[in-house]
Amino acid sequence: MTQAALAFDDAATMRHSYNRELRKWFEQHPGEEVEAWWLAAHFGAYAWRTRCSVVRRQLESEGLGTITNRQIHETGKPTRSLYRYDKTEGGVR
Repeated sequence: MTQAALAFDDAATMRHSYNRELRKWFEQHPGEEVEAWWLAAHFGAYAWRTRCSVVRRQLESEGLGTITNRQIHETGKPTRSLYRYDKTEGGVR
């Protein structure tokens, strides 16, 4: 007897995935800058940067855009790191 293949898009069979949640968040907020501390608090304090990298590579390989990072340096203050999803429209950024 053979088993039916699992439907990975079935919500009942899908595992929780911070990568999937992070990608969904960026796709729902194109062009919106978010602070690194916020990403760490919501998508894993020790792995959020790796997750951003994975999602960025996925988006780029699918031609959907990229995630950019900019840093703000102010004398006497900690460096602020901001991330933003720049969505590709019609294959052109």
